[in-house]
Amino acid sequence: MALDADKILSFLFQLLVGIQLIAVAVLYVNVLPFPDPPPQKISNLTGLPTWNADSPHFTAINETVGVVKYVAAFITGVLAIICVYIKVHKKPPAQTPVDEPPIGNQPAAEEIIWTKLLFNTIITGYIIVTFIALITGAIFELGKLWSAFGIYHNVLELCLAAALLQRGTFNYIIGLIVIVVYSISAVAITSQLEWYWDVTFFKFQGKIIYFVIISIYY
Repeated sequence: MALDADKILSFLFQLLVGIQLIAVAVLYVNVLPFPDPPPQKISNLTGLPTWNADSPHFTAINETVGVVKYVAAFITGVLAIICVYIKVHKKPPAQTPVDEPPIGNQPAAEEIIWTKLLFNTIITGYIIVTFIALITGAIFELGKLWSAFGIYHNVLELCLAAALLQRGTFNYIIGLIVIVVYSISAVAITSQLEWYWDVTFFKFQGKIIYFVIISIYY
């Protein structure tokens, strides 16, 4: 009996949501009772507080969070590969793109090529910006100063979500306004929050974009 690809994808998405909720529950149980955040570590380079703390109990919590995070990321990656495999085999045969008649001296345009180029450009930019965020994090250490660099990692994720939602096409003016407002707001709010709320807010707003991308893709 042939399996319905849409039902399989729906099941995998529900399974993924369930796994993430279990991961949140495991983290919640392991960090109770919530301790008061210890003093922040000071960066040797900038002399500014970082998002690190010298505390055995806090270190143990971070290790637990790290293990659960990587396990959840591995499972998510495996499910994503399965979904890509299903979508590729479900995809109808590609049709030859039809050239649009040229207007004036403008060359013919093929929307499918432009769409792929846009998406690939965003992916390339995302990889570059992520690398820059890692390098700046290693130099300055994660903190409010680093958030000014790390936010561009989230900005490119927002562009990926827009590309998936709009099938690779979106209004550049509206997109630019959203990017500027989002990046300035996120960094400004992070800079005004006290430790440990600053790092919590910055990481949480980034995770929301991850979930949006996964929801759009599935």
